[in-house]
Amino acid sequence: FRVTKIDFINKVYLIYARKDTSLYKIVSAKDSSANCKNIQVNGEYEFMLHSLFPRQFLGKYDLSPTALPNVDGVIFNDTGITLEKDSVNDLFVAENIKGLCFSQK
Repeated sequence: FRVTKIDFINKVYLIYARKDTSLYKIVSAKDSSANCKNIQVNGEYEFMLHSLFPRQFLGKYDLSPTALPNVDGVIFNDTGITLEKDSVNDLFVAENIKGLCFSQK
């Protein structure tokens, strides 16, 4: 993944990363206890991502956010994080990010 942008809202970092032609929005709780080199814009990292919206079905009905236009975000670490339907229709967390600290596992 190549990091294209880093932003924050309240107690959450928003890390935008690209892999191939897909754009990912990764959320990470702010954490000042991590002592490491922070993730940088234009840096390349092997993020271990997990969707906050795993695909779920109720019978034949897809309940994922891409199929439900009225789902527009989540509450993460007491902060509302929105989807960007024109470019980002899923939110992710990474096993190997703490705050803005990247650790290779």
